[in-house]
Amino acid sequence: MRTLSRFLTILAIAAVAAIGAGCSKDDLPGTPPPPFLFSSVRLQRDIVPLPGTYLQRGKNTTVRFNVAYTLAPQIATTRSNIRLFLNFYGEDSVGTILGIGAFPDRVYTLDQDGSNIADSMNFTVPANAAFVDVEAFLDTLPFANPIITIDSQYWPVR
Repeated sequence: MRTLSRFLTILAIAAVAAIGAGCSKDDLPGTPPPPFLFSSVRLQRDIVPLPGTYLQRGKNTTVRFNVAYTLAPQIATTRSNIRLFLNFYGEDSVGTILGIGAFPDRVYTLDQDGSNIADSMNFTVPANAAFVDVEAFLDTLPFANPIITIDSQYWPVR
């Protein structure tokens, strides 16, 4: 009985591997077509400078970013009251928040139920920062702060 169970498990794994081998990275959409089952926001991996690389204290820095978002059907019906917000801020060594710009630094109107928004932000890295963070989030207008979904990246500072 155990041998049959093990054989069926191996057979299932082999079948999944065979199916997956026929798919390429290009077959997987970056943003699925509507209807979306959930709302999401994602800072894409092509952010520059790469998250995790060091920023210099007191140095003027430009961050280029690309944010992908999708809206669930129940959220999409109120799209005119939803915005994509980006906020940059620093943290010192004990976790105190250090303002970098206005809060939020960027606000985007959502033209579709799912899309990508690319932009950049210039700022000076705070002199006492240990980290610089960026958060991308979907929220309602007026800014009521039940954040719908959020993603973030950070850079260490030296």
